Amino acid sequence: MRSKQRRVKVAKPRTYRPIHLATLMTLTVIAVAITAIAAWLMWDAAKVPAKLITSPDLAVRAAQLRVDVIRNILAVGAGTGGLIALFLALRRQYVKERVDYDDQAHKNRTAEDSRHDAAERRITELYVKAAEQLGSEKAPVRMAALYSLERLAQDNPGHRGTVMSLICSYLRMPVGEPYSVQKLISDASAGTVDYSRDSVILEDLEVRKAAQDLINKHLWCFFLPDGRTAHGEDYWGALDLNLRGAILIDWNLASCKPGNLNIEGARFIGNADFSESFVDGSIAATGAFFMARLDFTGVRADGMINFRNAEFCEDVDFTKASFSRVGVFLGAVFRQRATFLDVSDDKLLLSESFANANPKRPHVWPKGFRLVPTDKAGIGVVKTLGQMEKDRNSVSD
Repeated sequence: MRSKQRRVKVAKPRTYRPIHLATLMTLTVIAVAITAIAAWLMWDAAKVPAKLITSPDLAVRAAQLRVDVIRNILAVGAGTGGLIALFLALRRQYVKERVDYDDQAHKNRTAEDSRHDAAERRITELYVKAAEQLGSEKAPVRMAALYSLERLAQDNPGHRGTVMSLICSYLRMPVGEPYSVQKLISDASAGTVDYSRDSVILEDLEVRKAAQDLINKHLWCFFLPDGRTAHGEDYWGALDLNLRGAILIDWNLASCKPGNLNIEGARFIGNADFSESFVDGSIAATGAFFMARLDFTGVRADGMINFRNAEFCEDVDFTKASFSRVGVFLGAVFRQRATFLDVSDDKLLLSESFANANPKRPHVWPKGFRLVPTDKAGIGVVKTLGQMEKDRNSVSD
C-alpha cells in the first residue's frame, strides 16, 4: 500500500525573559512624570490668590484646600505605583500559568510517548514471537502464529503491510516440486495417501491454505454499480502482494483489491480465481505456471498486466478483463481454450504467443488476432491481422 509519511510538527518550548532594569527605570520615570503632571495641574487649579483672603476663616479654608491637594497628589502617585505593581503582578501570574501549562503539556506528551513506546515494544515482541513461531517445525504452532499476526494487524493498522509481507514470505518458502504436490493433494482427496510418510507436507499445505485465506479475507471488497468499492472492517487496504516463485493451492483472490501483485514464476496448483478483482497497481506474472483453470474475468488493474512467457495448462478466461495500460502475453503458452471475449485489442500484446490448435472448445480471440498454424503439430501462434497480411505478401513476393 503506498503510505505517505506526515511531517510531525514539534512545538518549540516557550521562553520568558526577566524584565530588564531599563524597563523598570522607564516605568518608574513614567509614574513620576504622571504624578508630577497631575500635581502641577491640581496645585495650579487649587491656587487661591492672596487678595481674595479677606478673613481668618478664608485663610483656614485656603490652607485646608492645599492640604487636600497634597493628599490627592499623594493618592495619584500611589495609584500610579499601584498600576505598575498590578501590571508586574499580572505578568508574573501570566508567566507562572503559562509555565505551569507548558510543564503539564510536556508531562502529558512524555506520558503519551511512554505509552506509545510501551505499546510499540509490546507489538514488536508479539511480532517477533509470531515470526519465530511461523518458522516452527510443528504445523499447529505455525497456524497459531498466523492467527496471532492477523490479530496484531487487525488491532494495529500501521503494521498491516508488514504482517501481509510476512504472510507472503511464508508462502514463498519451498514446499516441494509442483507436480509432486499436486499428486499428493489428489491422493489425499482419494484417500490413498501414506500419512506416515507425507503427513508433514500435508500439514504444511493446510497452513498455506490458511495463509491464503487470510489474504483473501483482508483484501476482499465489493464493487458498487457506480464503480466505487466498499468494504468491511476486515479490509486492510490495497496492500502489495509479493508472491514471486510461490506455490499456491486453489488460489482465490476474487473480488479483492490489492496493491501491486507480483506472481512472477509462481506455481498455481488447482484452480486460480482472480475474477472481478481490482488491482491498485500492476500485475507481474512473467513465467507464472497455471496447472488448472484460470479465471481472470472482469479483472481491472491500474498498471501493466504482464503474462510474458506464462504457461496455462487448462482453460483460461479473460472475458471483460480491463487493461488500463497494456496486457503483455508475448511468449505465453495456452494449452487449452483461451477466451478473450469483450477485451479491447488495442491494449494487448498477444502476438507471438502460442496456443493449442485443437482445444476441446474453440478459442475466443480479440477482434484483431487470429491463431496461425506452425510447423509443430497441434501448436499455433497468435498473430495480428496486420502480421498475417504481411506474411502473405512476403510469401507471394
